[in-house]
Amino acid sequence: MLRPAVITVLLLLGAVVPAAAQTTRIDLFDKEANRAGGVIMDERSGRVDFYDDRANRIGYGHLDRASGRIEVFDVRGNRVGSGILTPRGNVIRDRR
Repeated sequence: MLRPAVITVLLLLGAVVPAAAQTTRIDLFDKEANRAGGVIMDERSGRVDFYDDRANRIGYGHLDRASGRIEVFDVRGNRVGSGILTPRGNVIRDRR
């Protein structure tokens, strides 16, 4: 009697948990292989968060995956950069 309910819950969790876990973490390192910070990107919404080597949030951005356009802001919301990501992963920066 309890077994079909448990199976139903497990199937629902199996369908919901992978859909919710759509984030990618990228660690950044300097030339001496010391951790310089990190980036966490939510692939579903396109939000990108930037962190320093002590895990303090230092900025955020938004990536439009269809066009490859990215905009980057500091913690206070001031725009600090923008560009376009090419399919190869290169960045084309806008002129200021």
